[in-house]
Amino acid sequence: MAIQHASLGQLIDLKALTEFSAGTPSTSLIKAEQLQLLHLLLPAGQRLSEHKLAGELCIQCLAGRVRLDMPGTHLPLSAGQLTVLRASEAHAVVAELDSSLLLTLVHTI
Repeated sequence: MAIQHASLGQLIDLKALTEFSAGTPSTSLIKAEQLQLLHLLLPAGQRLSEHKLAGELCIQCLAGRVRLDMPGTHLPLSAGQLTVLRASEAHAVVAELDSSLLLTLVHTI
């Protein structure tokens, strides 16, 4: 089944994304040629192993708290905070609390 993305110019209610609900899947909200928005839900204790993305990445914590593990540093990210990672920057994500994240990926072409 194909993922239903919002259309460019369509409103997305971010308030609804701040609620963590166990069993709710992470979703791709919008995918355009150079931009993708993802809503990622991580239960407390879940870890996304180290990875790199080809483009820049903005991580916004909508609810909860995560820790970004990068070579030589750890960056805590709580509700209401965001950070931007450079293209190809290795990172892992650890959910310290049930967390809701909004990821903005810039795709290289």
